[in-house]
Amino acid sequence: MNTHLTPKQIEEYRENGLLAHAAGANMTPGWRRAMTCGFMPDGCTFNGKRNILSTNQMERLKIGDVLNDDSQNPLIYHSAKPCVTPDTVEPYLETV
Repeated sequence: MNTHLTPKQIEEYRENGLLAHAAGANMTPGWRRAMTCGFMPDGCTFNGKRNILSTNQMERLKIGDVLNDDSQNPLIYHSAKPCVTPDTVEPYLETV
């Protein structure tokens, strides 16, 4: 069975913003909070699709702009660039 993706399939997956995930069944009678995180490579560019972007971000972005807004998609790890640290996250958390 061929499990390799074509370049077009990879691009479509990256543009979708959905990440396959699963969790065990909630065996309690109550609700269980959940959160998902979608990751993308540093340097990705805007493709014109809204996905999860706010109206303000859609008005500001042009196709081809680098998605480097730390309040929307902070850099989690890079070997040569500064990344998210507790002191950079704290001001953002106060506005949420």
